[in-house]
Amino acid sequence: MCGGSTWATALRQVSSRGAFDPDTRICRALPAPSIQAPELLEAPTAPLLVGQDQDCAGAQIEGDQEPFVNRTIAALGLAMVARLCQRRLTSRATFFDLDAGTLHYTQADPQDIASLVGMRTNSVLRRHRFDARASA
Repeated sequence: MCGGSTWATALRQVSSRGAFDPDTRICRALPAPSIQAPELLEAPTAPLLVGQDQDCAGAQIEGDQEPFVNRTIAALGLAMVARLCQRRLTSRATFFDLDAGTLHYTQADPQDIASLVGMRTNSVLRRHRFDARASA
C-alpha cells in the first residue's frame, strides 16, 4: 500500500500528473483503456452470437454482423490516427451504434481524466516553471 492506495493507483496518478498543458490544450498521457473502461476486462455475460470458427464474411452471410461494420471501424480508426498525428485528437473514446445510427465521442479533458485516476483537476495540469533567465 502507498499512502492508503494501491501501487496501481499510485502509478496511474504519477503518470497522469501534469499530463495536460493548459496553454496548448495538449494531453501527453491518458490512462490505459482498462482504467477508462474496466468492463473491457470482464468476461461476457451472454454467449457471443458469432461462432468461434466463423469469420467476418461468414458472420455477414448469417446476418450476425452488419456488412459495413469493418469499414466503419477502419474509417474511424484512420481518422483518429490522422488527428493524433496532426495533434488535433481531442477525444479519448469513441462509441458507435449502427442500429441507432449514433456516434459519440468522449472528450479528453482535465476534469474527466482527473476523476478517472482519483486526482484533483489541478494535479493533471502541467505547471510552467518560472525561468529567471528568460525574463532578464
